[in-house]
Amino acid sequence: MAIAKKNKRNIAYKQKNYVWYVCPNEDNEERLVLHILSEDKTLILACPIGNSVSYVISQGCKFQGNRDSGVWKRYLYSGKIPDSVTPSIVSEIIDWAISGDAATEILYNGIEIWL
Repeated sequence: MAIAKKNKRNIAYKQKNYVWYVCPNEDNEERLVLHILSEDKTLILACPIGNSVSYVISQGCKFQGNRDSGVWKRYLYSGKIPDSVTPSIVSEIIDWAISGDAATEILYNGIEIWL
């Protein structure tokens, strides 16, 4: 199934196409979330914006070179996700999600990490 491209931006990284966009969080519309998806949907990321702790939620079947379950998993992001998202930060997050290794998983305890 294809990705709807309305109000979304395209980015090519290492000869693979991705779509990214920023929208309000479903649970708290005051918070924004950066979404990044590969066209084949093997990489699906959500990155909360404006946190003191940067983390990425992986929902795809691949993450950091390994097959993943496709179930939501939160990982600490080694960089900072700024309030203003640019194509360069999107590329950095894609690179980390594809080429990185040993990401630290954050176990969900019922409390969101909006610090």
